[in-house]
Amino acid sequence: MSKRFDERLLAELRDWKVEETLKKLGLHYSVDPDFVPIKNPETKCFVVSVDNLAFEIIATGVKWIDKRSNKKGGGAIDLAMHLYGVDFVTAVKTLTKV
Repeated sequence: MSKRFDERLLAELRDWKVEETLKKLGLHYSVDPDFVPIKNPETKCFVVSVDNLAFEIIATGVKWIDKRSNKKGGGAIDLAMHLYGVDFVTAVKTLTKV
């Protein structure tokens, strides 16, 4: 029998905004002060460092795109999978420990 995560938990994690996720994970990041959003004034560019790797994440709310790899996603689970290079289960377990 497979063990599944609670759907409410998954929905909550998918609703975490990018900056909220970065803070909860305790990651070192900064907001690019020179970034100028094109469509939505709430869009920010985060420079994130994870295990000696640097990412440029452009985000509006929960939606994000990695400027360097052109990888896109939404919510904390996708972001954790991308930044840490882990699978879905590991990402959820990582996020529930914070």
